[in-house]
Amino acid sequence: MKQNIIIKKAENIIAAAQDESRLIFNIVKLVKNLIKDKRVPKNIKHVLYAYLIYFISPIDLIPDFIPTGYMDDLFIGLVTLSYVLKNLDEKIILKNWEGDAKLYKKLKRHCRFVEWILPKFIKRYIFAHVHKHAKKHIKNIKIDVNKLVN
Repeated sequence: MKQNIIIKKAENIIAAAQDESRLIFNIVKLVKNLIKDKRVPKNIKHVLYAYLIYFISPIDLIPDFIPTGYMDDLFIGLVTLSYVLKNLDEKIILKNWEGDAKLYKKLKRHCRFVEWILPKFIKRYIFAHVHKHAKKHIKNIKIDVNKLVN
């Protein structure tokens, strides 16, 4: 009896982790597509470039080889996308979204949670520094988005 309960809980945890990992990679695909989209303003592209660089960087808050290592990538991605969702027309976002509608609703729910949990002054501080450094450094870096993501 106890074994069945433990197995059921383990299956639920695995299913949730699979959903979150699908969400992470759909976020990365969305970021890649938004960077390519000519309708997206440069200031938003700077934030998206910064997230992509963080995502592929081997230096993370939580290293990726640890079982929960992609959680920091997910959190930073959600902070980034909550900014993008606030500052970009949703039609453009939906045009570039490759996941299903259920996963997009989950993304929006997660973004609302991040908005709720993260104080505004921290978000302002993060994005002010991202814009400042991105303007300075991204002009000098020619990045092929396909090479970064694929």
